[in-house]
Amino acid sequence: MKKFLCLLLLPLCSITQADEQILWNAIQDEMERSMSQLETSDGQKPYFIAYRVHDDNNFQVTASLGAIRSQRESRDRSVEVEVRVGAYELDNTNFIRVGGRQLPRTIRTTTLPIEDDYWLIRYKLWTITDAAFKAAVDVFAAKEAALLNVNEEQTLADLSRDEPFVFSDPRENFVPDQGFIIERATRLSEIAKDYPDIYSSSIRLFYSVHRDYFLNSEGSKNDRRDDVISSTYSVTTQSESGRILSDSLQDFVRRPDELIPLSEYAEDVRSWLANVQSTRAAPEIKTYNGPILFSKQAAAQVVALVLVPALMNEKTPVFDNPAFMDMYRRIKPVNPFVARLGSRVMPRDFSVYSDPRLERFGDRVLAGNFPVDDQGIEARRTMLVERGRLKTLLRTREVYDEFSGSTGNNLAGAGPIPGNLFVETTDGITREELEEELQLLVQEECDDLNAEAEDESQALACERFGVIVERARLRGAAASLTETVSKIQLTEAYKVYVDGRRELIAPATLSQFSTNAFRDILASSDTLHVENLETRYLTGVSLVANPSQTIVSVVTPDLLFEEATIVPDEGLKPALPLLPSPLSIRASNP
Repeated sequence: MKKFLCLLLLPLCSITQADEQILWNAIQDEMERSMSQLETSDGQKPYFIAYRVHDDNNFQVTASLGAIRSQRESRDRSVEVEVRVGAYELDNTNFIRVGGRQLPRTIRTTTLPIEDDYWLIRYKLWTITDAAFKAAVDVFAAKEAALLNVNEEQTLADLSRDEPFVFSDPRENFVPDQGFIIERATRLSEIAKDYPDIYSSSIRLFYSVHRDYFLNSEGSKNDRRDDVISSTYSVTTQSESGRILSDSLQDFVRRPDELIPLSEYAEDVRSWLANVQSTRAAPEIKTYNGPILFSKQAAAQVVALVLVPALMNEKTPVFDNPAFMDMYRRIKPVNPFVARLGSRVMPRDFSVYSDPRLERFGDRVLAGNFPVDDQGIEARRTMLVERGRLKTLLRTREVYDEFSGSTGNNLAGAGPIPGNLFVETTDGITREELEEELQLLVQEECDDLNAEAEDESQALACERFGVIVERARLRGAAASLTETVSKIQLTEAYKVYVDGRRELIAPATLSQFSTNAFRDILASSDTLHVENLETRYLTGVSLVANPSQTIVSVVTPDLLFEEATIVPDEGLKPALPLLPSPLSIRASNP
């Protein structure tokens, strides 16, 4: 009867301690059997197996202009099985086989029953483990052959030896209230009625009551609660010249009581919608090269999209055909920070560290937090840049040239993700002083131009300007070390003149902005800001752009760069609507 009621009332049901033990027993028993008995006819056995069970209770609602467009709830359970054959020094991972055959999958996934039926769970684990083991044996043989064909010996181990970690998350899952989520979505979506020049708008509110169970053959055993509530408000319009303008406003928390109060968040939405509507008439900037001040959300995005990819170390894979390395490097170029260990990569007053364990910074939620990573390694604080010098890189259990051992940052099962990233400075100045510094840079440019004039009559009023960027977003497949995959669009930016005048500009693109720019940060604010960002990173071993989507919390000051390049956005300019939106009639007849 209890199971039947849970099927009817999915959002209100959570796994009990007794049910949980059934799940653990099934995982442990099938793990022990596979490690002791799984063997090929020629004697190959797995040396490592890991199971990751994901238990999800999800609900999402999409609303537009005050009306519900769709809502959906689901209850799912799945398992990821990782099987390694060979040994820690050389196994079936970190290998790309091409030549017309499917790329090998190191981790296999299948669904599990949402009911805690011991024998059915074991049956599903048995089938997926058997398939994963056979594939691992096949791939390991191909990898050994590839190394022989290129007359190459692998000198670095494929898996580090880390101490087993046992952990049970003490945090309780929240009890979801669908009515609360629906009301919040409808009331926020209705605000767009007051902005008739926004052509389309919708808000998607999603919650996931999520729990992970992890067990590996080395003795690590842990469960982790990974609940999240996300809000994504998306809008589209056109500039007066016809260019498509799109933007989104996002928010992420872990529990309902962490959401920004509705009245306060509604004001944030109104301010954002007003700005998007204003950009329709904003002039497009010509190619610009000069000082840029990244503020709050924009500063966090630049850190997340440019600096973070360079702080994530990944091992170069083995190919069965070395000619494909060039293709791989076009997607994933060599990380420039690997060769700069111990060198200065930021000004001396800057330090950068990752600490996924922290749940708050002041009164702000850090939605990127996690106590243990997807490889069962305890999360920890990792100092990455200290007094401007690169100390280490984020890494998983894969072994790299200069590094060995995980930093506890494997998230999404694909690569090292910071979770929470902190950028701190000991020499920050006030925001007012920061803007004065920007204007001073512009004044210096004006003075240089006037100094070149032959006489005073040729010295004209200087129309040079700096740029302040308030909002930015990823425009591309994923954050990457190459702009062919990753582009940063500046969705709210202003020209700032010497006399203090501000002029909103149309959305534009940050160009050729690399990690080198962080070495020469000119100034920063003395106040740190928190932004929870949903970001896509290129992680894992693949010949295609296969991004992993994750939440990263960035804590950073505003950042002033002396020189950066902005170019106009490119794209189609479809014809504008022949008639104004019907909402314009509503606006004129309240």
